[in-house]
Amino acid sequence: MKRIYFLLIALLAFAGQSSAQTDVQLTKTMSDTVKYANPAKTGYIIRYTFKNAGPNSYDTSHRLRLKTFYGSTITLRFPPASGSFPGGFPKDSSLIFQDTVGFIAAFNPNPRQLCDTVALTTGTGSPITDPMPANNTSCKSVYSIKDPLAIGTIVATAEQLAVYPNPASASVNVRYEFQSAAKARITVYDMSGKVVYTEEPMQVAAGEKVYTINTAQFGAGLYMVELSVNDSKLVSKFSVN
Repeated sequence: MKRIYFLLIALLAFAGQSSAQTDVQLTKTMSDTVKYANPAKTGYIIRYTFKNAGPNSYDTSHRLRLKTFYGSTITLRFPPASGSFPGGFPKDSSLIFQDTVGFIAAFNPNPRQLCDTVALTTGTGSPITDPMPANNTSCKSVYSIKDPLAIGTIVATAEQLAVYPNPASASVNVRYEFQSAAKARITVYDMSGKVVYTEEPMQVAAGEKVYTINTAQFGAGLYMVELSVNDSKLVSKFSVN
């Protein structure tokens, strides 16, 4: 995976006095399914929002240090004063950081929890005390699939792949139209990435095939079903009542 660029902009701010602690809250928005290829063919925007929940404000000499899920630590400078914005990281203000990444391999496990952590520091790197450190980390469960443009195959259309009923109760059906004989396997994951159902790979003939999965023991929640067809993987989500 590679980092391509980032952008930091200010949203909303209020004045205040700088001191030695504050509560920094991190949230993250990104796609819940990504394609991978080697080299990467597709970039995905990740939007980070940092909120200074107080009680103190910080000037432009301070920094945010973001430890990303892909192993890099990015140092973010605060924007200077502009118009009614006083600059720095005022109490009750929010800042946005946008990054774009590409993926070169499948996640293991798949889906995978992608977690990022932020810390507020002085300009020399000394940490600022955060009274609620749990707010400093944001995680998202993301599924990876092979980019069909990179392997010369075509992902099935919605008419070829269907998961029903959705939501399910006692069972769910997965229907797929095989264009030719293939080796296939079905796996179901919960949103933590745990495998809750799997079948051994099987050789199937061309044509439509319907798989019925017993979901009575799954428990209520959201699940992801993966159909592996030779070198391709097709995914869909369903819920259980």
